[in-house]
Amino acid sequence: MSFFDYIEKYSILLALLLPVLYFIIRDFYAAYRSRKNFERHKQSLIESEKRIIELIKQSDQNKVDLINNLSSLKNKIDGSIADIDKQVNDEKEKT
Repeated sequence: MSFFDYIEKYSILLALLLPVLYFIIRDFYAAYRSRKNFERHKQSLIESEKRIIELIKQSDQNKVDLINNLSSLKNKIDGSIADIDKQVNDEKEKT
């Protein structure tokens, strides 16, 4: 029995089996590829979340530094205003 005899004998079976086999293999490959993409996407989300957490920490530290700098600036301004008021009062007393 040669190869062509085999194909001729089971041609209807092959005509039905090959498309079904193609779709089954295609679906399994698509599921495998989808799972791999999901794992890659999940890993990239974890990395993005870590970067976001670090940026939030950095932002919080920047807020603290800004508040401290503004407080220091306010104290300097208040001190300068007090010095100017003192000089104005001293000049008024002299006259």
